[in-house]
Amino acid sequence: GAVAVKAYNLPQSCSSKATDLEEVLQELKDTNLSLVVDCSITSERFLQTVLPHRVGGFGAEPPLNSIFVTAIDKSSAGSSDSEPNSPLEQKDIFALCEAEKQSYRFQESSFVNYSKKSTFEGPVSKRLELLRPPKISTETPKLDETLYSSYLLNCPSAWELRGAKLTVQKLKGSNLKVLFANISCSETIELVKGLKLLTQTCPHYLLLEDSEVPSGDSRFKTFPPIRSRENRLRLLKQLGTTEIVSSHHNPVPGCYKTREFRKSLEGISSVGVGFQKLWTHLVKEWGWQEGLKIAVEKMSTAPAKFIGLDSLKGSIAKGKHADITVINPNCHSEGWGIYEGHKLLGSVSKVFLRGELVLDHQATLARGKLITKG
Repeated sequence: GAVAVKAYNLPQSCSSKATDLEEVLQELKDTNLSLVVDCSITSERFLQTVLPHRVGGFGAEPPLNSIFVTAIDKSSAGSSDSEPNSPLEQKDIFALCEAEKQSYRFQESSFVNYSKKSTFEGPVSKRLELLRPPKISTETPKLDETLYSSYLLNCPSAWELRGAKLTVQKLKGSNLKVLFANISCSETIELVKGLKLLTQTCPHYLLLEDSEVPSGDSRFKTFPPIRSRENRLRLLKQLGTTEIVSSHHNPVPGCYKTREFRKSLEGISSVGVGFQKLWTHLVKEWGWQEGLKIAVEKMSTAPAKFIGLDSLKGSIAKGKHADITVINPNCHSEGWGIYEGHKLLGSVSKVFLRGELVLDHQATLARGKLITKG
């Protein structure tokens, strides 16, 4: 019953069990399934910044990379009186150095706090000192983790662009229908443009920027992150060649959103408001009729076509499911969540699912049903 397959890029050192993209492509070759690729590829050491709940539990102090842990465990073995000290072996030193090098190779200008005195003595300390990138300063003050800029420093755009380049290389010769999902960087769309690949971005990447994120408000923490004004404006200019805009809705209970971005779970609630926010912008730029046409194409028609359900979904036509949203264009509404304080054009008054009324001025009745291509 599947309509598409979702793939994520992971670093080679990642301890999670994963399938190589070439194997995925081979499996999909004789199917009519579409492939959705989340192209960002990170350094494993910094997954703790983005996904703290997957590396030790929510609120826990972020653990070190598993390579580090193995070596540190060996160095501290025998800390009890019953066991003699077991100094680090040469291979452990190399493991530490390699992990250090891999952590920073592609991260651009992220910062990590070092104490003046190294935890390790002897050859380890000297070796790590040589490998430490010039952008990392031992005098760097502790970052204020309530600032969005502290989180953004550890999620550079290079991760997304590098992952996209690697994916494009592996897709050479493939005839699969492929969508690059949740693109936050204009450079990624520029890279993919001209290739027979589709791109998808989200309203918050198009319409919000890093300077607008309040300190301590981790409702805005998502991955990839909301980036600069310059990047946002470039994404808007590329909207004509970006096939799909979707919500990237990933609701996280408030108890998992702390004032510190590093310790908060990533994910934003945007379904039910993303369309209105995009439409509000498009109407200002293109006028009411053309703005609505673009919004419907990007958020309804194109997604249905990509996953092969356009015979049933995506537009209002004879023979298709009567999934209809009725909007009062003359009524304005207040945004909520990450759009709190924003004035939004239009208000949803009714929603019909397969011809049945499921929402009538805030009164809802769930009527969802699993659908497949068959």
